[in-house]
Amino acid sequence: MLSGRANALLQAEPLEDVSIVGINSMVEIVAHKCPPLMSYHVRLVAVKSVEWVDEVLAAEPCDVRPGFLDKLLHWQRRRLHRARRTRPVECGDHGAGPLTGC
Repeated sequence: MLSGRANALLQAEPLEDVSIVGINSMVEIVAHKCPPLMSYHVRLVAVKSVEWVDEVLAAEPCDVRPGFLDKLLHWQRRRLHRARRTRPVECGDHGAGPLTGC
């Protein structure tokens, strides 16, 4: 990963709740630029290893399309659903469902 891109992720981290990064496919990169220096797999692993990245969307287009925005909305709904399922139950919490109280 280029240091400029890593620095951009670091600077954006305090400004956001969730950081979602899209990795472009090899076909998209070659169509819009020149072939990348790192393979697709290496780029994917590199971005997933960045501590400021919460989610990586693989094989995304270089330009933002309506389908991409739908994917982000779906991801956010999935994340909220998981957060509701894994919410810790505290003593005296009577709104959490069947596992309430002490």
